[in-house]
Amino acid sequence: MTTGKDLRTGWLLLMLSSTTGSGYGYDLRRELELRGLSLDAAVLYRNLREMEKRALIVSRWMHSEEGPRRRVYSITTAGQTELARIAATIAEARDAHTEFLSAYAQRGRGAAERDDRT
Repeated sequence: MTTGKDLRTGWLLLMLSSTTGSGYGYDLRRELELRGLSLDAAVLYRNLREMEKRALIVSRWMHSEEGPRRRVYSITTAGQTELARIAATIAEARDAHTEFLSAYAQRGRGAAERDDRT
């Protein structure tokens, strides 16, 4: 089963595996919000630190001409593997939900047919 934390991790890994391959915390938070996943900054950075401890991402400080230096995050090979695992888990859950809804709809049709006969 996919938890909310897995989904956040999946989205972060997916965003970091995009064409740019790296991102700043602020940018990642903004991208999550565009996808309907609003995160407190403290929760986001806690997730990023945990992902780095698990070697799913790496970070480094980048100097910016526009302001203070910022930490940039990049996905690792282990992160790519974890992203694939999360995607497979989400697909399995989606398939199970689809199967349930299909069975439920059939049950509903069957109940309606039984009501018509009585």
